Amino acid sequence: MSPEITVAVNGALGRMGSTVLSAAAVEPGVSPVGGVDIAASSDSVTIFGTSTSVPLAPSLTKLFAISKPDVVVDFTNGEAAKESILTCIDAGVRVVSGSTGLSPEDMEEIRQ
Repeated sequence: MSPEITVAVNGALGRMGSTVLSAAAVEPGVSPVGGVDIAASSDSVTIFGTSTSVPLAPSLTKLFAISKPDVVVDFTNGEAAKESILTCIDAGVRVVSGSTGLSPEDMEEIRQ
């Protein structure tokens, strides 16, 4: 049996972010462990379609202080995605970005 992959979602309160959290909650071998959203007004979020709650933080740095996932799925915007990707890299967390709006210059900076 392969180990479980822990996932957090950046942009967790948005349409795509909440969809990813819901999908992770029902996917075998995947466990949602947190969400991040600048609009966070509580310290947890209930995953749509489940009774499962995960920690919710207003920033990745604050989430990483309480939960360090294997992967962060980022559904923010270009400006926020760049900072999110760099924060994940610095924390040793893999990141998958579904965000749009990253410029070629942003991509070059991320690659360095």
